Amino acid sequence: MTLIDIIRFLIVLGLVIVVHELGHLIVAKWVGARVERFSIGFGRKLFGITWHDTEYIVSLLPLGGYVKISGMEPGDELKGEPWEFLSLSVWRRTAVVLAGPVMNFALAVFIYYVLFIAAGDPVITTTTIGLVRDGGVGWEIGLRVGDRIVQVNNTPITSWDDLSSTPEIFTSGDLTFQIEREGNPIQKHLSPPPAVGTLESQFTEEQMAERLNRDGLLVRTVQKDSPAAQAGLVPGCVITSVNGQPLVSARELADQIAEQYTQTEDRTFVAKPLRLAWLDPNDAIQEAELQPNLFFPAEDAEPYHPKARIGIVFTPEETVRDVFIPFHGRLDIAPRLEPIVGAVKEGSPAEKAGLATGSRVIDINGEPLGDWNVLVDKVLAAYSVEGETARGVPLELTWITPLQEVHTGTVTPEVKAETIPSHRGLTTGEKVFVAQLGLSRQTERIHYGIIGAAPKAVEKMRDVCSMMFFFIYKVVKGDYSSKNLGGPVAIAQLAAETGRWGFEKFFDFIALLSANLAILNLLPIPPLDGGHVVLYLAQGARKRPVTLKQMETFGKIGIILIIPLMLYFFFNDLERVGLFRWMKGLLEAIWPG
Repeated sequence: MTLIDIIRFLIVLGLVIVVHELGHLIVAKWVGARVERFSIGFGRKLFGITWHDTEYIVSLLPLGGYVKISGMEPGDELKGEPWEFLSLSVWRRTAVVLAGPVMNFALAVFIYYVLFIAAGDPVITTTTIGLVRDGGVGWEIGLRVGDRIVQVNNTPITSWDDLSSTPEIFTSGDLTFQIEREGNPIQKHLSPPPAVGTLESQFTEEQMAERLNRDGLLVRTVQKDSPAAQAGLVPGCVITSVNGQPLVSARELADQIAEQYTQTEDRTFVAKPLRLAWLDPNDAIQEAELQPNLFFPAEDAEPYHPKARIGIVFTPEETVRDVFIPFHGRLDIAPRLEPIVGAVKEGSPAEKAGLATGSRVIDINGEPLGDWNVLVDKVLAAYSVEGETARGVPLELTWITPLQEVHTGTVTPEVKAETIPSHRGLTTGEKVFVAQLGLSRQTERIHYGIIGAAPKAVEKMRDVCSMMFFFIYKVVKGDYSSKNLGGPVAIAQLAAETGRWGFEKFFDFIALLSANLAILNLLPIPPLDGGHVVLYLAQGARKRPVTLKQMETFGKIGIILIIPLMLYFFFNDLERVGLFRWMKGLLEAIWPG
């Protein structure tokens, strides 16, 4: 980590902490409390000033801050003065405590507001297909690269966002697509076969989550009269192996089944039997040999070949490719995006090679390039694995600069082990190798005025908070791995990473962290702000004042709860930076075998 990365970390943490503590300070003075000290950081005082009876200081450890109000600490001597904290009414004390999280929410909304005005909201306006996943639904009905989607059923499609956000496309069984191919209108139909029951009709949400976390793949639906139905598979079964081999991903299973055919000497296609093992809904082990059906796609499908099917739909599992390429969730198609660079990450392989914002990549490894997603696809695959480490495979790129100069260079992707936001990643904390050049694409944006940006900022804040509450709920419930949690080191890494991408991502991260701090502080756990609110509300309900002794006890309970949690975050941080892998390697080097 460089000096500039450390400065970014201090800016991020300093801003969200100052705003939080400033909220406590302002409201405390407003309701008549005496504020003795306003500190940024903990521990030993580095420097400060005194102004209007309040000492403003910066302390040694920049991992938080505090506002010291007279009569709030257990060691304070109470004289019954009206400006002492415990002399304030319940609503005044509650207002002081809530002011910190409220200010953090306000900071996040303000940042989003400015970003919507200055940077705008990125959108994908095209409806032209750039990638069609071989074997996917789009391929089956004959959608091709270059097709422009005009309408789905009776709904006009004017952008890729329309295609991704229209509920009918995901919920309707039969779909009719109006597309334009080389200037000619074409109609395509999608009519899936009927299913035998659904997963949701047989299991509760908790039961589905439990089965989803099994080692195997959860069957969501089984099509009527299919080979799978005849073999006894039903929704809720967990497939554990195919042809005796354990499964790695849902995508692998789909590919293995689809390729279960051969071609005879007279060029006739014949399906090959396969053997599946699975756990039925009662957790009994079942095994059977299935003879797949051969399915032929639309005549204009590219590439044209049959596909073996057994008639199941399983719960999809996102891969690295799905995270970085905007594939449509049902159709398995991605938009065609101009291969123009929107931003270059500081210190990345792309920057070192000379790529700059506005450059157009026109060739990769000698192949002409007309779609950003094709570039992403090739970069993600450009690495080799040796033991527990991975190395990037060099790529030959040709690009045109904004000054219309043609450059060619060798760029080797940087490969990191990361947890991707898929179900498997969130539930297990599993890391996968991700190869990156440090480029982001140029995007079209919707810019909002000073009035229109306000509701968008509030909407963004609402979505972020909903996501965070859902994540916390899943972690507490045990559905998501606590390995996804982190402390100061994780914040420092993200501050450095987003800072290297430029101001937009950097301030977007500050807004996210500020909202995160607000939500965590509202949890009803002592000594967090939410815990104090619970204490004061209990006092109001009992109509009896809180004593310093009770607050001291309350604080001790909080320490017992918080310290193990902080230590766990710190443990995750050390694991994240590879300390334990380094120690393991050192021990193996000292004592081999």
